[in-house]
Amino acid sequence: MTDAVAAPGLPVSTAAWRTFWGVSAAAHVVLFFLRFSYLWLDDVVHDESGTMGKRAIEEFTGALGAFLCSGLIFAAWRRWPLRPRPQTARVLGYLVLGTAISALHTTFMWGTRTLAFPLLGRGEYNYGRMPLRYAMELPGELIGFAMVVMALWLSDSVTDQRQQAVREVTLERALVESRLRTLQLQLQPHFLFNALNTIASTLHVDAMLADRLIGRLAELLRASYRADESALVPFRDELALLHAYAELMHARFGERLTLTIDRGTVSDDTLVPPLLLQPLVENAVRHGRLERDGVAEIAVEAHTSEDYVTVRVFDDGTGMPEATVPFGTGLSSGAQRLALLFGARGTLTTHRVPGGFEVHVRFPRRRA
Repeated sequence: MTDAVAAPGLPVSTAAWRTFWGVSAAAHVVLFFLRFSYLWLDDVVHDESGTMGKRAIEEFTGALGAFLCSGLIFAAWRRWPLRPRPQTARVLGYLVLGTAISALHTTFMWGTRTLAFPLLGRGEYNYGRMPLRYAMELPGELIGFAMVVMALWLSDSVTDQRQQAVREVTLERALVESRLRTLQLQLQPHFLFNALNTIASTLHVDAMLADRLIGRLAELLRASYRADESALVPFRDELALLHAYAELMHARFGERLTLTIDRGTVSDDTLVPPLLLQPLVENAVRHGRLERDGVAEIAVEAHTSEDYVTVRVFDDGTGMPEATVPFGTGLSSGAQRLALLFGARGTLTTHRVPGGFEVHVRFPRRRA
C-alpha cells in the first residue's frame, strides 16, 4: 500500500501518502459497489422496491467515511507500527484507536445521511437510537479497522522483503567485484616480474632496446590498472595489452619464440574480461616448450558466434594433465573470474592435442 517504509517516529513522504490514498480510494470504491449490490439485491429478493437510491446514499457515505478514517489509521501506523514485533502497549493503543475511529465513522455516517437524504428528496433519515447505534456499529467497524491494519502489515512485510532482496543482490555484487579485483591483482605481479626480467637482461646489451621496452612496460601497466576499474573491457584494449606483452617476450626470446595472434571475427567493441588473453599466453611461455627446449610456437585465436566468444591458446609443449587447472596459476584465476562473471556459461578448459597443448575459453558475447 505504500512505496516507502518510514522509520518509526519520522514523517511519511508525500509519495507514500499519494500511494496510500490511491490504493485506499480504489479499495473503498470496490467496497461501495460490492456492499451496495449486496444490500440492494437483498431488498429485491425480499420484494422491497424503491430502495436503490436509499442504499446508494447509505453505502456511499459509509465508504466515504471509511476512506477518510483510513488516513488516520495510516498516520498512526507510520508513527507507531506494530512491526517487527507487536508491543502490548501499542496493541492496547490500537484497540482504543479502533474504538475511537468507530465512533467517528458512525457519527460521520449519521451526519452526512441526515443532511443528504432531505437534500436529495429522500425525506428524513432515521438512523435509529443513536446511543445504541454506536455499540451496534462497533464490531463491524473493528473488523474493518483490523483489515486495514493487516493490509498495512502485509504491505510493510512485502516492502521489507523486497528491500532485503535488493540489499542481498547489492552485497553479492560487491563481493563478486571484490573477488574479481583480487583475482586481477594476483595476475599483475606475474607479467610484471617477467617484464622486469626481460628489461634487465637487455639493459647491458642494448640500452636503446631496454629504454623502448620500459616504455612498453609502462603501457602494459597503465592498461592493467585501467582493467581493474571494470569487470569487462572492450576487446581492443585486451588486444593492445597482449601486443605489448608479446613485444616484451619477443625482445627477450627473439626468434626462439613464435607468437601469432588471430583475432578472427571478434570486433573491437566486444566485451571481454580484463587480463584474460595475456595470462593465458604467459602460462604458455612459462610452462610450455620454451622453458624445456628453448624454442616454442604459441598461437592465439579468437572467434565469435551469435551468442558466444571463444578463445583458443595453443602451444607446442606437453602442457599439463588433461582437464586440470592448477590453483594459483593464471589459468585458475581466469577460470574463477569467468565463473564469477558468467556462471556456468563461462568456461575455461585445457586439452592435450596432437602436437601440443591448448586452452579453450568460452563466454557469452556482449558488446559495449
